[in-house]
Amino acid sequence: MFKVKNKKVIRRIADKSFVANRTRNIIAVIAIALTSVLFTALFTTGSGVVENFQRQTMRQAGGDGMGVLKYITDEEYEKMKDHELIEEISYNRLLCDAVENEELLKRHGELYYMDDVGMKLGFCEPEEGHKPEAENEIIMDTKTIRMLGIEQKVGEKVTLDLFVHGKSVSRDFVLSGWWEFDAASSASMAIVSKAYVDTVIMKHPVDFTDDANATGSWSLDVFLDSSRQAQAQIPEIYDTALEHYGENRFSAAMEWLEIIPDYENYEDAFVYVEACKAHTVLSENYYKMTREVQNALEMLEWSDQYIDVEPICMDRYLIDYFLDGTWVAVDGDVFEYAMENNEFDFWYRYVPSGKYNFESDGMYYASSGTRFAAWDYISYNEIVITFESDGRSYHYYRQ
Repeated sequence: MFKVKNKKVIRRIADKSFVANRTRNIIAVIAIALTSVLFTALFTTGSGVVENFQRQTMRQAGGDGMGVLKYITDEEYEKMKDHELIEEISYNRLLCDAVENEELLKRHGELYYMDDVGMKLGFCEPEEGHKPEAENEIIMDTKTIRMLGIEQKVGEKVTLDLFVHGKSVSRDFVLSGWWEFDAASSASMAIVSKAYVDTVIMKHPVDFTDDANATGSWSLDVFLDSSRQAQAQIPEIYDTALEHYGENRFSAAMEWLEIIPDYENYEDAFVYVEACKAHTVLSENYYKMTREVQNALEMLEWSDQYIDVEPICMDRYLIDYFLDGTWVAVDGDVFEYAMENNEFDFWYRYVPSGKYNFESDGMYYASSGTRFAAWDYISYNEIVITFESDGRSYHYYRQ
């Protein structure tokens, strides 16, 4: 094969072709350049919009973490903090049930202790002054300072009226710093020192069974190492949530479960969350039958198709809600339960018609208090009653 020196010829032909179609070629070059700029701008703007949307969502949620874990113990925190999948975990504690200052009625106040990670993930790092160290030092956002009518100056005295463990108390603090108010935040935030927690809050134990008593409860922002590793941790989170659910710690279970409904094979986490919300509604409306309560009961009945709602139905405060109404056996025997007085009327061939009390461990004569039957939960719409007179069991169904 012969080597032909034709580069100059090809170059000359190309130059003449370009000159002959000068206008068309210039337009083609400009079009290619503009297309490149267009796609560069599109992808840059698109990624910026996604990042900004995520940032806005985090600001509205009040934290930069991938998830928030609440109502856990110090022992659980110690086990979790060094987990290989967790890149960062904060240590936050809510220090009152409510801030009752009249100045903050239009924008409710929250009093927290946060460690350095918590302040960073919660956008609460002081921009002026310093983090609280002494027992009486406190930092706030600038709008809270203005609403309280105090001067934005380090050393300024701050008095907060707090509702703690069912009592109203007044605490005096000294302003040690502040950060700029974020319009996306819905609460007036104030943060105190670890010394305040150790000397004041640690005197009061945290009752996890009382959802209304939030003082001293934990709230941990978790930032996992990567989204792939986050997904690997989901089974452990799911198991922990169901453990809390089985222990009737529904608020704690809900906080864990809200992290995972979007993951494949964990869609029932959404159902658990809705069932826990129904429990909250029923717990806050003892013996009321509002539309909200009725919706909550309907949610439990729907949830029963997919998850076990027995822990909620058999909660010591909610058995009356569960039993309220008419129950009928296959052979026609009927009993009607009246929620408001914990009594029911019974029509059964072996038991005289009359008034009886329904307790979690059995059924009793209202007059004598003598137990005459045991009962067990089967589903939201089915129970089984075992009569002590003949030892036989009968299934009853909600009408």
